[in-house]
Amino acid sequence: MMAEIQIISMNKPSSRAGLSALKGFRVYAIDFGPAGVKIGFTGNISSRIYSLELEMRRFGVEYKTTAIAVTLPHHWVNIGEKQMHDHFHSHRTNGEFFDVPFNSVVSAMSEINTTDDPDPDRGERAQKAINFLSGLVTGRSIQPVPVPQKASIEEAEQDQVDLGNYLAEIVNAKPKLFASSLAASVAMSPDGSAILRRALKILRETEAVVGDC
Repeated sequence: MMAEIQIISMNKPSSRAGLSALKGFRVYAIDFGPAGVKIGFTGNISSRIYSLELEMRRFGVEYKTTAIAVTLPHHWVNIGEKQMHDHFHSHRTNGEFFDVPFNSVVSAMSEINTTDDPDPDRGERAQKAINFLSGLVTGRSIQPVPVPQKASIEEAEQDQVDLGNYLAEIVNAKPKLFASSLAASVAMSPDGSAILRRALKILRETEAVVGDC
């Protein structure tokens, strides 16, 4: 099944203004003309383009975005990104930039799976993590892990312990990646904005006491 790809020409100012309507995580391809095609994924394409163009200007490169292609939103965007990077690996110039025609990338993006989650338990695990971490930030009681009819209370409690231990391992191994992933996940939850504002307030209060750590 061919994936639906949305292509946006950036020749008009109104095109940039409309990027904020692209919600959710998507695989993208950005045509920077002579600078090449940037292939990656993001949950905020408008902000991503702005930061990329700003970074280019800092290095004296004045090329701007001429066109963008994005997939439908889905949660396993890292798989599609890797698929594109592997497909065009021989054309890689620097980082996630590739010296390849934009139309060729758009054609290859149509092969990305955006409808059938290869990990059917992803949503349940993500919701458990959000509930767990939201409870830590807001001070509200954490939603209990659903207990199967034949499961013991000890087994249910062990699920909570296993989740906590796993999160601790991830935080220690990849703190920056975890922080950005957590912020994005919380932002997409029903109380996301309130939770993030409270987290920032706690951060400022903590810095005032212990300094920058």
